[in-house]
Amino acid sequence: MLSILIFKGFFQTYGKEGDQMFKGTMKKRNIIWYIIRFIFIFGHCAVTGEQSSVAPSKKDVRLRKKRAVLVDFSLQEREKLPYELTYQELNEKKNQYLVSQNKEGAVKIIEQMLRLCADMSTLAELILELADILYDDSKFEASLTAYKNFMEHYAGHQKFEYALFRAIQCSSRLVLHFDRDQTKTEETIALAETYLAEEDCVTYRQEVERIKNDSLAHLFASELYTIEFYARTGKIAVAQKRLHEIKDHVLFKHLQNYNEEIEKIQNTYALSDYYPRVDSTSSVILSVPTGSDDDLADI
Repeated sequence: MLSILIFKGFFQTYGKEGDQMFKGTMKKRNIIWYIIRFIFIFGHCAVTGEQSSVAPSKKDVRLRKKRAVLVDFSLQEREKLPYELTYQELNEKKNQYLVSQNKEGAVKIIEQMLRLCADMSTLAELILELADILYDDSKFEASLTAYKNFMEHYAGHQKFEYALFRAIQCSSRLVLHFDRDQTKTEETIALAETYLAEEDCVTYRQEVERIKNDSLAHLFASELYTIEFYARTGKIAVAQKRLHEIKDHVLFKHLQNYNEEIEKIQNTYALSDYYPRVDSTSSVILSVPTGSDDDLADI
């Protein structure tokens, strides 16, 4: 600094010419100073590996971390989605899921395999396997649909009897309480009658007969509940009509407590016999009214 003042005073002594010489010298000194500073910073970065001698901001640090994560993710091998797999890869994936008891994952894989399978025999096995997995997972509604699909398209298949029996089991699991809608009860009875009507279906005949009898007893209890409801609410004519309909229904007469229950409810509510008999060969299953008392209108 002292040298700069001395030079400035010297050049100012010689007037304008000296002043120009002083400015030129200072310009050269500034250029030399910037060059030395650049060399120092560049050398420091090369040694330490830093991009700048200035500490990065928090925002820069976050951005660098995000870039590092994205680069690391892009370098990793991503697991293929089901629709990206071949049929063989799907089959291997399905077996892995079944071993690990991942039934939901196995169902999704089989559904994708059904879209790719071109062999009819393999397709039948896949549909049956899908239905079995759904049944084991207690998804009886979906399982029933799969078994029905199999029976519809593979009526002559060697496993048709098994599919029909499983469908009966699924339907029986979906039966509601006797004071609720009995559509599934009626469906169970219809499926059981279909099985028993087939002479070749003998493997599960005893179990099917048991399910049918239980379903009939359940439906009979539901009908008695409906008659009692109408009688309690003063709709005697409606109660009498429904009583005569179930008395002449051929399916209910095989029940053990049929006569006792009919006589009991008839005596309790003084229901008389004046409605004409319906056809005793009728196979129509009576439906049970559901909802609130106000919804149960006269028939």
